[in-house]
Amino acid sequence: MILVTGASGFVGRHVAAALRAAGHVVRGLVRRPETAARAARRGLEPWLGEISDEAALRGAVEGVAAVVHTVAIIRERGAQTFGAVNYQGTVRLLDAAARAGVRRFVHLSALGADAASPYPYLRSKGLGEAAVMAADLGWTVLRPSIIFGPGDEFFGTLAKLSRLSPIVPIVGDGRTRFQPIAVDDVVACVLAALGDDGHARRRYDLAGPDVLTYEELVHLLLATLGRPRLKLLVPVALMRPVAAAMERLMPRPLVTPGQLAMLAVDNVTADNAAPRLLGRPPRSVRGGLAYLRG
Repeated sequence: MILVTGASGFVGRHVAAALRAAGHVVRGLVRRPETAARAARRGLEPWLGEISDEAALRGAVEGVAAVVHTVAIIRERGAQTFGAVNYQGTVRLLDAAARAGVRRFVHLSALGADAASPYPYLRSKGLGEAAVMAADLGWTVLRPSIIFGPGDEFFGTLAKLSRLSPIVPIVGDGRTRFQPIAVDDVVACVLAALGDDGHARRRYDLAGPDVLTYEELVHLLLATLGRPRLKLLVPVALMRPVAAAMERLMPRPLVTPGQLAMLAVDNVTADNAAPRLLGRPPRSVRGGLAYLRG
């Protein structure tokens, strides 16, 4: 049996489906009864619990051979802070997995994660990575760039903005570079890591074949959707109060101050392990955004 944490989330949902298709018995850690019911209908064994609940985690890993840990937050809300979820939640899960004798642990981190990062999200992911790599388990850390595919956050938010307004703001100078990777390729890398013990105790950067600037990604998205829009460069300083207001007033703000700050950091890698894990080139984001038309 394989435990997938965050089995109702964007990546976790795809991972769980692929594992089931490959013939594995999959237990899914989910937070709410309604998502547990949906998980059961997808053929998973749902396990209700929070990543902060040590008792729930101990039960979730009982009888499990491997864990795929996808739980993470990209925005904070109340007690759901980066440190509490992305770092401390990972530590709790590692402890439960070690006590239960789990053999393999695949951890989904993020490109740019660094325990010394000045950016809280990347720092929390870096601390989580460090905890995984210090554990006495057969761990593999996967560090994807931004992920595209049905249900994604990055391109989905841009698509919403393009529907709401004839003007699409490009925050900053638009030159921040990204190397998007398809969710199906991330999932295939997860399965490759689980299927070969040679990937144990390794950390891999994952990215697609194309390096594009933020402005180029917006242009690609608009061209894919067939929506001619005016692109307007907006200084980060002007967007900060807007993002702060969204964070206070909206349960799922389109952008947060922390996300604005991270636009100063390129999200690319010179050591892309995706082709090695996949045994083929990863899919290009060019031509890969058609799912947003629906």
